[in-house]
Amino acid sequence: MNFGLSRKQKSMLCRMRAWLAERMPAPRERAAWMDADCDKRWRARRLWQKQLYEGGWFAVSWPREYGGRNYSLIDEFLIFEELARAGSPTFCDEYALWSVGALLLPYGA
Repeated sequence: MNFGLSRKQKSMLCRMRAWLAERMPAPRERAAWMDADCDKRWRARRLWQKQLYEGGWFAVSWPREYGGRNYSLIDEFLIFEELARAGSPTFCDEYALWSVGALLLPYGA
């Protein structure tokens, strides 16, 4: 069994790294992600999350019609790993995104 990355996955990660290299906020801006002020931290993380969404790097395993890229869950985890490597915070509504959101996709509101 081959546990290496496919060409498609390598290409995806190259695109992700290039996007992060262009758009990752400066260290001073990233400091707000860990601010002691909960409201300030929330706003900073939501802004970053919005940028990820606008760049097409948020909820990538979701269907295209719902804002995703229709990637596999393995691809999604590779994206998480790349975000972590770059120093990105976790998503604000992570539980809602992966539990509630994933449940609503096939069954509706």
